[in-house]
Amino acid sequence: MQLVIFDIDGTLTNTYKIDENCFVRAFALEFGIFGINTNWAEYTYTTDSGITQQIFQEKLERLP
Repeated sequence: MQLVIFDIDGTLTNTYKIDENCFVRAFALEFGIFGINTNWAEYTYTTDSGITQQIFQEKLERLP
């Protein structure tokens, strides 16, 4: 099993920029979603699930 941690707000690790790049790339590769807003403070809920749901709603007009 492979596990991946995206610490997009930097609370767990000091890998903010790497995590951001991986998160954005995962959306592009897996869902064909490009041009997501990486200003995480602008999301209603700044959690991985909250950000994911908002991106899906904005880009695909549906929940994941």
